[in-house]
Amino acid sequence: MTPSPQELGEQTRQKIIAATILLVAEQGWHGVTTRAVAERAGVNNAAVNYHFSTKADLLREAAAANLEAEFGQAMKAMVMAPSMAQGLRLMMGFFAAIDLKQPSMVMLLETMMQSSRDEPLRQNLMKVLAEARQQMADRIAADQAAGTVAGDRDPLILATVLAALIDGLLLHRMVDPSVDIARSCVAAIEALLETP
Repeated sequence: MTPSPQELGEQTRQKIIAATILLVAEQGWHGVTTRAVAERAGVNNAAVNYHFSTKADLLREAAAANLEAEFGQAMKAMVMAPSMAQGLRLMMGFFAAIDLKQPSMVMLLETMMQSSRDEPLRQNLMKVLAEARQQMADRIAADQAAGTVAGDRDPLILATVLAALIDGLLLHRMVDPSVDIARSCVAAIEALLETP
């Protein structure tokens, strides 16, 4: 069956986003041009301009799509695990197994750096991170109610510390692949989440 014009448009849009992620990984945020994106995506430059009004909009959309694709499933698995501690172990196992030089991971790092210079990007990233911390806090609160995490700890503060731990361990592993993020995470889980 022949795809509808809307389906073809969405396919083109996704090809453009995928090409943008690859180019950001290869050339950095500021090295990307709409012409290079069009060439990499196999579309004409007019298609890029049709789907994205500016290069900044294209980069922001690619950053958001990358964040959801790479971390949406891992985040869901973490908060749906039987406990936050088990969920963190799952997530860090996922991160320990992936190649941190793959384009999606480089795109994430570029997004974090660029967010200090791009207010709309920062606002979007801030919203995504706040939602993730809240999901983690809700999971921690459920564990507290079940008696598996000490009830005297603020769930949102714990979630913030754990989110920073994940980010920090990933940054260290990007610089030094020998860093054992899974074992480091286990030590943090024992210190922060597991009751004595």
